[in-house]
Amino acid sequence: MEFPRLTSGGSGRLTFDVVNDMFERIEALEGKGISRKLHKDYASDIFPAKITTENPAAPGQYQFTEQERTAANAYQSINGRRSSGYINGVFTNYATPAIAQAGLPSGSILYLLGRDNQAGKLEYLSVSSPAQSGGGTVALIQSATPITTNLRWKYSVIEAEYFTTQNIFTSVVGATSFFAWNGAENVGDSSTGYGVGFIPQSNPSLVLTRQPIRSGIAVEIIRDKNGLAMFSIPNGYKVIC
Repeated sequence: MEFPRLTSGGSGRLTFDVVNDMFERIEALEGKGISRKLHKDYASDIFPAKITTENPAAPGQYQFTEQERTAANAYQSINGRRSSGYINGVFTNYATPAIAQAGLPSGSILYLLGRDNQAGKLEYLSVSSPAQSGGGTVALIQSATPITTNLRWKYSVIEAEYFTTQNIFTSVVGATSFFAWNGAENVGDSSTGYGVGFIPQSNPSLVLTRQPIRSGIAVEIIRDKNGLAMFSIPNGYKVIC
């Protein structure tokens, strides 16, 4: 519920300002009525959150729900905690959004810090790379969709971790798939060079056809300035003599 605000009065050290601040904190615990004065206190801690929908009208703004870390790379929602939807007790998309680089996949985990923007609106700024899709992330290739036949593909990948007891990479529990592109496919093939630099001996009957990276291969993901996921490993070739 939303409490009234007092403008005067008090008893000893219990002044109307103290009572108003208490009301604001109670409302904040309900996810409602968070005033600008309270933002400085209530939003001062850094917390993990899962982002979902990106605002189509303002790329880089995301809806989110606060999470708690239950195990290595595993997170779950916390009932009644912070999210991007509520302001003054009314649910509104992107009311108090997470702010991060544009183009992040839904389900990414960010660490957020709440701050007022210039207009006095509460926003939550990302203070970390996404835990499920950011730079330096290890991922498994899941599938490849052709962009240009026998030349370039768009890859579906998912964050992975290495199990030393089994000596294999496996996808992280709760991770969400996202798309990535292979930098080694940036140039085409010709008689003077194939792939990342292979030059075959002259043989008129030799046919080399570039192949996509197979599923199950582990790659390291980095991101360009636009937030697109990239990796770079040489493609295999089908050889016909």
